[in-house]
Amino acid sequence: MKCLSACLLTVLLLAACSEPGPALLVEGLQVTAPLPGRAVSTAYMSISNSSTAPIVIEKFTSPEFARVEIHRTSLVDGVASMSRLESLAIPANDQVTLASGGLHLMLLEPEKGLIPGQTVTLELHFNGGGLLIINAPLASRQPTTGGEV
Repeated sequence: MKCLSACLLTVLLLAACSEPGPALLVEGLQVTAPLPGRAVSTAYMSISNSSTAPIVIEKFTSPEFARVEIHRTSLVDGVASMSRLESLAIPANDQVTLASGGLHLMLLEPEKGLIPGQTVTLELHFNGGGLLIINAPLASRQPTTGGEV
């Protein structure tokens, strides 16, 4: 019985070691606080996919916000505009960067008063039912004179 228990434990440990790690890695997450009198925050980050297949992030959610939307800022004839995306594809063995002036997240309608330094949670829901939960402190945001988001 002792040998059977030891063998079973070894098989379970080997099975646990063979589990693949998460294919998505988020780095440089920055979530900005809403400007005074506004109900919109932004989030920027780099998302890497270490798998051999593309991963589609179908939606982002946050317990601190009513909605999280994926947006792309584009410049056409000197005029900046934003368009909403339904999903975000991360190519196999590649990285996508969300940054001011390009792809970014709009976090809308905070559920409560948010202050810089407070932890904000983002949930990445991706194809196949996957979920990645990440946290970042809320950063101060200064008003800009341009059309940057």
